Amino acid sequence: MKPGPFKDVELDLENSKYFLVSKPDKPNSVTGKTTLLDKEKKKIWEMDEYIGRKKIKISQDGKIIVLYGSKFWGWLFSPGNYEKLIYIYVDGKLKKQIDFEDIFLKPLSTIAKDKQFNEHSGGWYEVDQFVKEIQIDSKLQKISIKRFDLVDVEFTF
Repeated sequence: MKPGPFKDVELDLENSKYFLVSKPDKPNSVTGKTTLLDKEKKKIWEMDEYIGRKKIKISQDGKIIVLYGSKFWGWLFSPGNYEKLIYIYVDGKLKKQIDFEDIFLKPLSTIAKDKQFNEHSGGWYEVDQFVKEIQIDSKLQKISIKRFDLVDVEFTF
């Protein structure tokens, strides 16, 4: 079961330096368009992706956006193979997808059991139980993921 209807998403990012607008194709759709605007509301880039309820991290220059979580449940994600945990876009183009096992090098079920993380009905987990912070380095084109077990991981794109 998927929640709906989905609504337009409008976010003020980086202290009003950028505005992100994401609109579904229709009310119950998980497809659509997302546009990044500057503070004068001039389009910087656009992508054929509706962000849904995912969390967002943006680089200071506005070129890189990292989406994480689930488009259906936002701060929750499922260990299912149908959806990745983290998506990296550069100028609106998908550059990399990262799944849970890429970050932790073992299955979610093993980690959740070992660490006693809270599982919601249907096998959904809160992203914030695992990912403490995401940092973007635009010059080196990499993200650093700070995990709660104090072992950081990095991904280039």
